[in-house]
Amino acid sequence: MKNVLFTLLIFVITGCTSSQHANESSIRGLTTTQLGEDKYELHYQTRHSSKHKALELTMQQAAKLTFDKGYDWFSVIEKTVEINQTQRSLHNGSRHTEQTTRCGLLSCTSQTTHTGYEPAFAERTVTTHLTITLGKGIKPNGGVYDAQALRLELNNESFKNQM
Repeated sequence: MKNVLFTLLIFVITGCTSSQHANESSIRGLTTTQLGEDKYELHYQTRHSSKHKALELTMQQAAKLTFDKGYDWFSVIEKTVEINQTQRSLHNGSRHTEQTTRCGLLSCTSQTTHTGYEPAFAERTVTTHLTITLGKGIKPNGGVYDAQALRLELNNESFKNQM
């Protein structure tokens, strides 16, 4: 009977610790989708971050993914950053002002829709989207990031910003 209880206790402890590690490495709002053998899509959506911080976190995760999969570098095939800001009034909650900014590799475009009433509060969502290809060995020119170097650089920047 003692052996059964001991085995059950070990099983429960092992199960809890493995799920805990999985949760620690996940980032809320970030999804990663494998599109091919060496091609991935990263999508991150947050309400609590700036455009720069959201993109930095997505790039850091791209570097981590590259390193974890055993590759040396990644190239960015597609990169978009969207900022959606909705200002809502207290009048029935249906009228609002919405501003959408989309940024690509070269430029940004903005679109604003006004529908009346003074806003009582604003909701802001930052969404980043990266499509990357992973690679090994000699890096090609242009748009290629060394996974290890980028991880170190972004970790150092985060550390400096905390001080």
